[in-house]
Amino acid sequence: MNLTDPKQLKSLLSRFHIRPDDRLGQNFLISQEVLEQILSAAELTKNDVVLEIGAGIGTLTRELLSRCKLVIAYELDRALIKPLKLVLGDANNLKIVQGDFLKADAALLDDLARGGGFKVVANIPYYITGQIIKKLLQHGPESIILLLQHEVAERICAAPGQLSLLALSVQYFGTPRLTGIVPKESFFPEPQVDSAILKITLSPKQEHKVGPGEFFKIARIGFSARRKTLLNNLSAGFHLSKSEAEKKLLSAGISPNQRAQELSIAQWEQLAGMFRTK
Repeated sequence: MNLTDPKQLKSLLSRFHIRPDDRLGQNFLISQEVLEQILSAAELTKNDVVLEIGAGIGTLTRELLSRCKLVIAYELDRALIKPLKLVLGDANNLKIVQGDFLKADAALLDDLARGGGFKVVANIPYYITGQIIKKLLQHGPESIILLLQHEVAERICAAPGQLSLLALSVQYFGTPRLTGIVPKESFFPEPQVDSAILKITLSPKQEHKVGPGEFFKIARIGFSARRKTLLNNLSAGFHLSKSEAEKKLLSAGISPNQRAQELSIAQWEQLAGMFRTK
């Protein structure tokens, strides 16, 4: 069965009385070319363990199974489990988890990371992109390859001047790279926007001057009101007078009039040291 053929895909969905659910971000990939681009970006080997989020009817899952040691496939929609199992058969290197990945046991992900590592390859529901990425970053996969909204992928790869808190989070833990643009015509049903393939290469040995707890505490405060200056956000967030906050900012070599999106990771680390609370 060729699941990138729209006719065969629609036939399978009809057989199981399934209508793609917009609320769950269900847009099925119908481009073999895009599928190959995702697999190329993943650089899989026969020793890899892969976590897939949003397996759908198994279009990507089937390709992953032939390329790696184990695939753990999460699918929230109970109605898709039967067609998913039909498509994938009795593969002995597959574990299907029917449930919400955002509620996945943290211990399971930590065990995967400690037990030789894992990669993430997924066509994720766009409406929970940020939540999925933040959860993954906490558990240290080797790499994350996602099919996601083009605009979001570009924001994640942004340079200082246009950084968001999500971009800062990704770039603290690794290096994001946009590896391909995916037109909306590559899906059924067709979404309203184009997509992109994003690869995040994690850097577990990367040394930071401050740990993630301190780093993201100050970053969240700094981004708390995006249009306000760092002086306003940090003085309010740390309950300091503006003169005290200004002195700390200047000591870190940062203008009090700068805004959160303008700072680099190195500058945030400098700030974290200056605003460290005992």
